[in-house]
Amino acid sequence: MRTGLRALLALTASCLIVSCSTNETQPESQTVPAALMANEVCEWRCQVERMAETDPLVAMKKLEMMADENREIGTNCHDAAHNIGRMATILTGVDEAFRTNSPACGGGYWHGVVTEWVFQGHNISELADKCTATGQGVLSIWECGHGIGHALVLQDGTQKAMLTCDSFPGSVRSGCWHGGLMQNFIDNPRDKPFEACANYTGIAKDEYLKSCYSLEGVRFSLGDGVKDLSTPDKLLGAVDNCIPVKDDFLQAQCAGGVGSGVADSSSPEPRMLRAACSSLKSQTQLEDWCWEGAGRNMVANLGNVEKAIDVCKLLAKDDHTYQRCEMGAELTRSSVQPGTSDIDTSKTKKP
Repeated sequence: MRTGLRALLALTASCLIVSCSTNETQPESQTVPAALMANEVCEWRCQVERMAETDPLVAMKKLEMMADENREIGTNCHDAAHNIGRMATILTGVDEAFRTNSPACGGGYWHGVVTEWVFQGHNISELADKCTATGQGVLSIWECGHGIGHALVLQDGTQKAMLTCDSFPGSVRSGCWHGGLMQNFIDNPRDKPFEACANYTGIAKDEYLKSCYSLEGVRFSLGDGVKDLSTPDKLLGAVDNCIPVKDDFLQAQCAGGVGSGVADSSSPEPRMLRAACSSLKSQTQLEDWCWEGAGRNMVANLGNVEKAIDVCKLLAKDDHTYQRCEMGAELTRSSVQPGTSDIDTSKTKKP
């Protein structure tokens, strides 16, 4: 999912405040966690954001290196990447900015490009063509669509936004649905599960349902009033909430969404993921799909299949769950390669 709730685009605030960078802004509504206020953490963020004022590409490469070397930075680098993407758009224009193939930090760079495009007053839908024309690989195109989806829901509401997404091509459409449904989830956390999936009137209904059931799975791992991530005990058996879904394919999307929701950071907590993907009703297929979803989302978080597989080794509770997590990561391999046109990362395999 990657690109997940912690990666929400900064589109909702009207009052902006200055961040570490002297020329960059961020929404006042995005509060900085207390842990990030430590001097050493502020130092790395200010370093890369100020570097971005003259050379965003070098700044993003520097941030990627820092994230690789320091787990804390890797977990908290999305906002800094977001600001680098915005600065790249200001300095080079959106077309050139999108040619930087950097999926690191949960797609924060691409989200920043989209955000700056919108803040400059451009029509949101116009960006769909630019996503396809300039995106470096499927993941960048998908992340671009993801940002558009967030923006469309904030602008037009969920129902109209989903139909607008339907008019976009390929990975832009899929990402747009995902981002829009995530925004709907953020705005309406106590909606009944799968409510957003009903009565869709768009042309690509089957594709929409795939995205929708995946996002609804997230409700069972992150949803306010549905599950609480504070302890593994409260999260235990979250994947069983997908049992009422009768269609096998959509049930797989739901279970994968549960795993994606818990693995929505560069360094997810193993106990949480193991609890969420453990069926209390012995539904081993749901467990497998859940671990595959975690592997897929780790690629989105880290921007690299090998890094995601390494994290799978840390997260898995045994060889079998590691293999399923690895399988999920491998299914996304072509999406992070520049020049690819499209990929269906939702396909799952029976054990």
